[in-house]
Amino acid sequence: MADASASEGGIPRLDGPRSLMIEELAQAVELSTEVFYPGGTSMGLQFPLLFAPDNVGQLRVFSEGGRLVSLVGCLHQTILVEGHPLPVGSIGSVCTRPEYQGHGLARRLVSDVFGRLRAAGIPVALISGDRGLYKQLGCVEAGCFERFELTGDDWARFLTSRERRRTLRDEVSCRPFEERDLPVLHELYRREPVRFFRSLEQFDKLVWKHPRLKRLLGDERIVVAYRERPERVSAYVITRVRAVQAGLTRLHIVEYAGVRDAVIDTIGTIIGETSPSVITFTVPANDGQLLDLLTADGLSGTRCTLPGHTLFITDPGTLLAKLASYIQERTGMEVGKEVLIAEAPGVSEGQETRWNLRVGGELVEIPSRQHFTRLVFGGMTPQDLESIVPRGGTAARRFLEQAFPVPLPVPGLNYV
Repeated sequence: MADASASEGGIPRLDGPRSLMIEELAQAVELSTEVFYPGGTSMGLQFPLLFAPDNVGQLRVFSEGGRLVSLVGCLHQTILVEGHPLPVGSIGSVCTRPEYQGHGLARRLVSDVFGRLRAAGIPVALISGDRGLYKQLGCVEAGCFERFELTGDDWARFLTSRERRRTLRDEVSCRPFEERDLPVLHELYRREPVRFFRSLEQFDKLVWKHPRLKRLLGDERIVVAYRERPERVSAYVITRVRAVQAGLTRLHIVEYAGVRDAVIDTIGTIIGETSPSVITFTVPANDGQLLDLLTADGLSGTRCTLPGHTLFITDPGTLLAKLASYIQERTGMEVGKEVLIAEAPGVSEGQETRWNLRVGGELVEIPSRQHFTRLVFGGMTPQDLESIVPRGGTAARRFLEQAFPVPLPVPGLNYV
C-alpha cells in the first residue's frame, strides 16, 4: 500500500491504492451512487454482485482520513465459450469525487487492478466504458457484434414480412416473469453457447425485483414466451424502457435466451405494449440463427465491437493458455507446444511492447497489445490483418482464421 504525497498531485494523506474494507462498503455504494446516479437508485441495488460483501477485496480505493475519494470496482467472472472457461475481470464504477479529480487517481487504480488481475492469472479485463483514460492504458474496442437500432415502423415492416411465413404451429404466447420461472430461465441461459457462468443463486440476485425503481435509468422487466401451457417456457427477454426526449422512449433489449423464434415473438409483444420510439439491441456475430431470422425478413444491423466496452489483455501468454482447449478443438494445434507467444526483444523503455506469435515454424509479429486484443476477439481492420499476416495459405494465416475471433457474450445482467 502506498500513500499519495502532496508532491504527487497536491492532495496529502491519501491512503491507497488499497482494497476496500467491509466496514466501508456502504460508503463505496454511496460514492458510486453520488457520481453516477445522484438522487437515483442505489448502485448497491443495481450491481449486487459487484457491491457484495464477499467482493470487497476486489474493490480498490483511495481514501483520505477515512473518507473514500476514488473507487474502481472489479468483479471476477467466467465466460464460457462453447463450454471452455475464460476468466475475466469485469471493471466498472470507476469514479472520483469532483474535488479530487485531475490528479490521476482513477488511472492509478485501474492500473493497479490490471496488475492484480495479471497476478491472479486472469488474462482479460472487460471494462464498461470507452473513456480516454482506458485507451491511454492500452484498452481497445474489440469483439464481433451486430447492432440494431430500429423505429416502430421498421419493426412493423419486419413483422409484415415475417407473418407471411408463419403457421399456427409457430405461434407462442407471452406473459410477465414470475419467481417460479427462475430455474427454467437459468436453464435456458445455461444452454447458450457463449455466456457468463451464472449460478442459480447469482441469477436470483441479478433479476430486478424493484419495479418502482429504475435500473440504469430505465424501467426493467422480464417477459417469457411459452407454448400451449404457461409453464412451458421456451424463451425470455429482458428489457429496459427509458425516456430519451420529451415524449420519446427507447426500448433496449438487455438480454435474451432460448428458442430464437420465440425471442423474436417476445420482443414483438413488448414493442406492442410499450410503443417505443426507438428499439435497440446487440446480437453477437456468432448467433447466426437469430441473425438469419432477422435479416431474412428485412432487418439489417451494423457490424461493431462490443458496444460501450473496452478490453485489456493483462497477459497474452496467460490468455492463450486459458484458451488452449478452445484453440485445440478448433485448430488441432497445442498451445505451449505448437503455438507460443512472447514479448519481442529489443523494445526500448517507453516504446509499445511488441509480441511474437509462433505458429508451428512460422513467426507472426504483432505490433501492440491492442492489435493482439483485436486479433483474438475481433475488431481488427482488414488492412491491419494483412500487415500482420498476409493472405497466401500459410499455416499461420490458416491458424488465425480458424482460432479467432473468440466470441464474446453481451454482458446482459452480468454488466458491471
